[in-house]
Amino acid sequence: MDKGQKPMKISTRLLMVSSTFLILTCASVVALVNHSMKQQALVDAKAKIRVMANQYFAIHSYFSQRLKPAIFKLTDPIRSKEYFEPSWMSSTYAVREITKYIISNGGDEYYLKDAAINARSPENEASPFEKEFISALNANPKLKNKSTVQLLDGKPYFVLLQRGELMEESCLRCHSSPDQAPGDMVRYYGPEHSFHRKVGDSPHAISIRVPLSSAYETANRLSLKLSGLLLTLLLALFGVFAWLNNRLVLKPLSMIHKKALEISTSEEHLGEEIPLPSGRELNELTTAFNKMSIHLRHHIDHLENLVKDRTDDLSKTNEQLKAEIVERKRAEDKIKTSLKEKVVLLREIHHRVKNNMQVIISLLKLQSDKIKDKQYVDMFQDSQDRIKTMSLIHEQLYQTKDFADIDFGEHVESLVNGLFVSYGIDANKVKLDMEIKDVFLDLEKAIPCGLIINELVSNSLKHAFPQGKEGEISINLRSTNEDEFELSVNDNGIGISEDLDIEQTDTMGLHLVKVLA
Repeated sequence: MDKGQKPMKISTRLLMVSSTFLILTCASVVALVNHSMKQQALVDAKAKIRVMANQYFAIHSYFSQRLKPAIFKLTDPIRSKEYFEPSWMSSTYAVREITKYIISNGGDEYYLKDAAINARSPENEASPFEKEFISALNANPKLKNKSTVQLLDGKPYFVLLQRGELMEESCLRCHSSPDQAPGDMVRYYGPEHSFHRKVGDSPHAISIRVPLSSAYETANRLSLKLSGLLLTLLLALFGVFAWLNNRLVLKPLSMIHKKALEISTSEEHLGEEIPLPSGRELNELTTAFNKMSIHLRHHIDHLENLVKDRTDDLSKTNEQLKAEIVERKRAEDKIKTSLKEKVVLLREIHHRVKNNMQVIISLLKLQSDKIKDKQYVDMFQDSQDRIKTMSLIHEQLYQTKDFADIDFGEHVESLVNGLFVSYGIDANKVKLDMEIKDVFLDLEKAIPCGLIINELVSNSLKHAFPQGKEGEISINLRSTNEDEFELSVNDNGIGISEDLDIEQTDTMGLHLVKVLA
């Protein structure tokens, strides 16, 4: 809604909603009645069609089973083979003439036809719609009838198509072939139509139409009258509803609305009350509004004293906060000074530990220079590498600002590069594939992990690539959960000897790996 546009009144909304509801209700009732009447018209049409169909079959049955056999028996001695009289010899002719009589006496709205394909009489020739049904009858012996509503010349009709009587032996007297039929009949109808039938054929169908226009018009007229009646009734109910709604709801709400506007524009109206209406909900709402008005009047009358008291309380609280802030600033300065001293002290400790380890490494180097036995020289070299691994960690801690965690990827890279230099390995021949990203370890985890990597990489460099063989060493460290890591060191060198039992070996390096892991 735009800021300048006023919201719609409740009375207007109620009027719109009520009017819409009443109109929809009226339209729904009228549409339902109209639909029901048209459905009843269909039911009546079906009943009329059943009567007409029964009359049709009764006439055919009477002619085929009673009249024709009796007259044939009576006239056989005197009737020539050429004789033909359709008034008693053709049930189709009789039905057609009876239908004409009904139509001439005021039944022109009805339609009954014994429809056939290639009919003997043009009056019985099937329409395209009827021919389609007769073809379906011969194709499907189970098909009995078909009904639908059709528009003919813009008028609705209920149409029934039903299977006629099957061709019997007695029917072949006139329908087998022209040379066997009565000569008078052939001369009357010609030799082309309705011949060459067989017993069991379904050559024709009953086509009956009953008009629905009159019933539909009656339904529409009644619907129109019902619409007027309902509209009058609903308008009367709407007037009563609007009067009651205005008296019981809208008028009390208008009073509350008016008083609220007066209070919002002028404080002098605060404390005034509205007469209580009769409805419980509005009575409770008005009572609550009156209490609010009285309380606001009392609150404003005593507001100045409340503000003064509140201001004094806030001033005292402000002074206390200032004192607390000064005290906290002093404590914070002490903590910062203490923390700075501890950082310096820790950095100095790690620096001295690193220097002491460097001294130990130098002593071991000097000692190993005086030893000629290669086995002992290698042992001294391994010890130097292990001490160097621990020394690297302390060197990182000395250089970092965070003493809690070590960037282990950076540490491993420095460690392995040092081992490559120590063992004189060409980095172009033995390549390093390291997958350690964003892994930070504390001192307690970093030292054993570094020693394990030192031992395993040293073994690979010493034994996996003899005589300058090319290859690759892979190091992977990943977190499996919050407190555990998985470390793997692999090489694609010559492999471990089958005679070596890792679980039972007494070598210092593998034993150290096992213990640390």
